[in-house]
Amino acid sequence: MSDFFAELPRKTLIQAGIGLALSVSLVPNAQADWLVPGDKLRLFYGPKAFHFSGEDEAMQHLVSIELLTPRWTIWRADRTQIGLVFFRNSFGQPCQYLNVGQEWDLWTFGSAQSFVNVTAGLIHGYKEPHQDAIPFNSTGIAPLIIPSAGVRWGSFSLAASVLGIRGLLFSAGWTFDLK
Repeated sequence: MSDFFAELPRKTLIQAGIGLALSVSLVPNAQADWLVPGDKLRLFYGPKAFHFSGEDEAMQHLVSIELLTPRWTIWRADRTQIGLVFFRNSFGQPCQYLNVGQEWDLWTFGSAQSFVNVTAGLIHGYKEPHQDAIPFNSTGIAPLIIPSAGVRWGSFSLAASVLGIRGLLFSAGWTFDLK
């Protein structure tokens, strides 16, 4: 390997070193542009979904990671939500839900702020023999829309999500300021 560098002209090595130094120095600035004031990270945990069928299902242990940002809002939303959710479905299969949505603040009750949101995205993980539990899941990936309502006290939130006609998921979350 030392022969490789020995054969390169000194000018080329200097230019490569300067280019590398400039690239490294620009990385923090590039990362800063990814976030804007008001961006937040929210983590949610839901231990179990409650299905309307009353069947005894396995613990789902849902974990949701969401970017909340004031950018890209529509329909007078207060923030856009971009999320990735990991959970085990009722059949014990690992699943993922990649989504984007809008969130609206509603009423304030003392120190509590109520909110609603709607996310739309793609769900993956419902496999044979349970792939038909999710509509449009013929390829293993299906579209999904989930509405939720919740209450926030500072950085702590409680939410209930409607899982189509099948059930409800209750979760608790914590929000962190990113910038």
